[in-house]
Parts: sequence; structure tokens; C-alpha cells
Amino acid sequence: MFNTEKNAILFAIKREIEAFLTYKQLSEVVTSPDVKVLFESLSGDEKIHRESLEKLYIELFGTNPDINPEDIKVEIPKNFERSYALKILDMAIEKEREASNLYRRLAGESADESAKRLFIRFAEMEDGHFESLQAERNRMVDEYYWFGQNTDRSRED
Repeated sequence: MFNTEKNAILFAIKREIEAFLTYKQLSEVVTSPDVKVLFESLSGDEKIHRESLEKLYIELFGTNPDINPEDIKVEIPKNFERSYALKILDMAIEKEREASNLYRRLAGESADESAKRLFIRFAEMEDGHFESLQAERNRMVDEYYWFGQNTDRSRED
């Protein structure tokens, strides 16, 4: 997929910018306080990943990465229904899985030990993001299943 470590790191930086923008925009449109906090936290993590990758790039190649964050655009509709929210979560879950796999692959291919450690740490963080998003998706589906079909929530004793 990548012919050089340089291209791989540039790709990872772009991916982190895209993820940051996506989670940031999602945090601005969701109404659930818990989900808002989740997306804000994820956007903060992606920003830290980007900064770490940029630092690694400078250490390895002696120049700043040639990426203009303003060239990366992500558009999230201002209003979306539960079904769209599930699609967004599914997309985010898949992106986190892909990111984890990418970072593990980069760790395996890197000759630099500090880069290997960084990539493994990022893979583990992306795994945590995956689990958080999956838990939120499960919560939404369970809530819909248990309470979305029937408005009578009384308990029988």
C-alpha cells in the first residue's frame, strides 16, 4: 500500500486530521451529553495522534509534513436521525479498526524502535476508540429495542 515509511506517516497524519474533524463536528451536532463527551474525547485523542505523528515525521525526515489541514474537508449534516447516527457510528467503528490495523502494520514495517513503540501505542488507543464507539452503538440499539417499540415502560411485579 505504501512505498515508503514517509508516505505511510503522511497518510496516517491525514487520517488523524480527518478523524479529528469528524469527531469534532459530531460533538457539535449530537444532543446526548454522554455522546457529546465521547466525541469530544475522541477528537482530542486524534489531535494528539496527529501532533505525535508530525513530531515523528520531523524527527525522521528533518522537515515538516507537507499537509495543509485546511485542504481536508469533512461534512456532517447538522440534523440527523437515529438511523443516520448508527451509520456514522458504523463508519467510525470501521475507521478505528482500519487505523488500528494500519498502525500495527507500520509498527511491523518500521526500522525505528521509537516509531514502532509509537505505532503500537496508537494501535492500542484506536482499539480503545473502537470499543467505546461499539459500546455506544450497542447502547443505542438496545435503547431502541427496549424502549423504541413500546411507550409503556412500566414493570410488572
